Amino acid sequence: MNLEAVTVFQSVANLLSISRAAEVLDIPTSSISRKIRALEQELGAELFHRGGKRITLTHQGELLLQRAEVITAEIAQIKQEISCHDDSITGEIRIATPPSLASILTTSFFIPFQQRYPQIQLSIQSTQGRQLDELLDCDFAISPNQPRDQSLIASPICKVKRYFCASKRFIATFGEPTSPEQLNLYPFLSLAHSNLAKGELHWNNGKGKSGQVPITSYASSDSPAVLAQMMLADKGIACLPEMVLAELPQDQFQLLFNGEILDINDLYIIYSSRRYQLPRVRLLIDELVENIRQWSSTPPAQ
Repeated sequence: MNLEAVTVFQSVANLLSISRAAEVLDIPTSSISRKIRALEQELGAELFHRGGKRITLTHQGELLLQRAEVITAEIAQIKQEISCHDDSITGEIRIATPPSLASILTTSFFIPFQQRYPQIQLSIQSTQGRQLDELLDCDFAISPNQPRDQSLIASPICKVKRYFCASKRFIATFGEPTSPEQLNLYPFLSLAHSNLAKGELHWNNGKGKSGQVPITSYASSDSPAVLAQMMLADKGIACLPEMVLAELPQDQFQLLFNGEILDINDLYIIYSSRRYQLPRVRLLIDELVENIRQWSSTPPAQ
């Protein structure tokens, strides 16, 4: 049984959507469909009920998902055990990341990673602009933009969605807007260095809907994590990435406009060449990509 096909099946089974799995895995939907059909032919059983706009797992699909999760967990454990006994997994790794991601990744990934690999020293540079574009002294960068230097490799990790949200206490006090066009009636928490901080909201939900609305910015920050705390403190409406929302108490905030999104952006890992990467750098990149893709495969609660 092809392990890659099993991994693709897992993603589709967990998301119950081929198109969403294609976004997360960054492969064409046609490729996913071929792998699923080949897996079904190999097993001699249908894994999904297909019909209408949704797909669901068959009984055989549910059985395979249970076993696949055990298999992939064991493989991940084997990789970790082998890596931990590899004398080359030591030394410093230098990472450049925007401030908007630095605080999120520090809690959710970098600290647990260093606990697993205490012999690795992480140097995390929270920076904007030129260093992200040109890599400079870092082993790799995480960025929503492709580099200007065409000799660098920009590998897409996932597509990140930003959602309109507000605390439940804020909605109870000020009421709930029914469309983005009404946001000019509410205090807004803006991401610095964006058109939001300039008093304009340009939104495009990636599904053909778009608009422009003047807004009143109550406060701004270059960190979505800071804006999230202000949102939970009932200071205004925010537009936050799904990876930030996943870390918040789900019972304290609400998505607005039936989960309508502001926009969809690619997130990239930028590096010089995997061929010349040190084992410790390859290890961190592989685990980081998996961590971020898990975020993007889990939609925020509504």
